[in-house]
Amino acid sequence: MKVFILALDALEYYFVEKWDLKYLKQKVYGRIELGERYNPSWGDEPYTPIVFHSFISGLPPEKHKIESVATYGRTLDFLRKLIKFIPNKRKIARIFGITPKALTREHYEHKTIFDEVSPSLAIDVPTYNLEIKDWRMDWKAINKQTINTIWAAYQRRKKRIFDALKNKHKWKLCMAYIRIADLLGHIYITKKTLKLMNCYLELNSLAGNIQKLLPKNSILLIMSDHGMEPSADGVTGRHSKHAFWSLNIDTDWRPKDITDFYPKIIEWTKAETTKQFQVK
Repeated sequence: MKVFILALDALEYYFVEKWDLKYLKQKVYGRIELGERYNPSWGDEPYTPIVFHSFISGLPPEKHKIESVATYGRTLDFLRKLIKFIPNKRKIARIFGITPKALTREHYEHKTIFDEVSPSLAIDVPTYNLEIKDWRMDWKAINKQTINTIWAAYQRRKKRIFDALKNKHKWKLCMAYIRIADLLGHIYITKKTLKLMNCYLELNSLAGNIQKLLPKNSILLIMSDHGMEPSADGVTGRHSKHAFWSLNIDTDWRPKDITDFYPKIIEWTKAETTKQFQVK
């Protein structure tokens, strides 16, 4: 069977519930509590590359040891950890002409879900083939142009999703990453909730359109790496310690950890029919 994964960065479980977003909820849905293992060495909240790499590799963070979407190379990455207490490391590196590259499949030896299932298509998946040119933002300079850039990036990824669904690519497994709920969540969660709700309504509409375009008897998994909650500063948002998931199939299976998805996805793609599942 075909499996499509819509990976929505920072989609908050409680907002999906509050606004009753039926296309995001699908047939069954829930949340996964994230332990401290999904926090980076330098922070106290779940971090996207750690969570999504556990998802695509099936490995816990202590085994894959990845906590960034970028790399300076093995030696410099090791040195960065040793001098993590030094401020402005990136600026210092740029002075010497040292810039990071996107962390991709070529930078680690273990397998991913895309190696296990063929043919596969990954659309901007963190730690696999994500373009990082717009990853870091200047949070002190949020303005109308910033918001327009965020929405433009979303529209580009949305177009790639529809291209994949309209048979422009052959795939048995497709995973597409969308970051907009994370960026706008950090900006809007405390002061402009209606604008954040508009983002969630758009993602709900996207999920509905994907459901319509998916080939018959395909599985649609919608999941997030963490959610979003107000920060202590009363202005911005921070990552909540749980992830959202939903499925368009009737199943008693419930994931307890991010790594639980890996073997299940392989099982789904190997199934010849959907007799054991009721696809919505």
